[in-house]
Amino acid sequence: MRIRLVSVALIGLSMATLACSVPAWASECPVLSALTSASAGTPQAVPFCDSVPGDFIGAIYVADPDLAMELGCPVQFNGFPSVGPFDVQTSFEPFENGWMLWVSMYAPPGEELRQTIFVLLPDGSYQAFDDHFDPSVDPFSGGETPPTGLFEPILGFGKLWRENAEVRELLGWATAPEAGAPGQVQPFEHGVMIHSQAAGGAYILFYRSGTWDFRPLTF
Repeated sequence: MRIRLVSVALIGLSMATLACSVPAWASECPVLSALTSASAGTPQAVPFCDSVPGDFIGAIYVADPDLAMELGCPVQFNGFPSVGPFDVQTSFEPFENGWMLWVSMYAPPGEELRQTIFVLLPDGSYQAFDDHFDPSVDPFSGGETPPTGLFEPILGFGKLWRENAEVRELLGWATAPEAGAPGQVQPFEHGVMIHSQAAGGAYILFYRSGTWDFRPLTF
């Protein structure tokens, strides 16, 4: 059985929420069929959740039923009393063969919050690394000379890039300097959505498949 939550714009009402436990979709839910026949709008399927995130992340989540079903319901970070989205700082940098995204606050389910660097690859896979950069100990850069038109990553990106040969080999050189900007993060049961103004949209990371997707800030 799958639980579907359907939001229906009813004539003369605001938004009504209807849960239906069905093995398929609306045609197998008689009450839903009756409501949608009198509906002034088109129903959308989202998971049966106690709450839905707001802001840009929430807009993406609600507008894409398949994405919502794959991510599951929004959840809390450890130590936070409510569901987000949570305000964070982000940094973003494009490379020859991928991207790096830094988030000031993130944790997989059940783990403690920490600063995290995500390495996003063109094949749709990603890797997550704790950010161990310490400005009191680590150099600002490695002082390397990149090819013309390319850039050496610095700070936490640079530390990971220099010390992890696999990451360096996969990404190559940076194609633009690192950019930082505010953002938001929202964990879900089966993934996380990270909105970075520096990246110009939201990255969606799926825990089960180890893959990512991107939605531009033109939503």
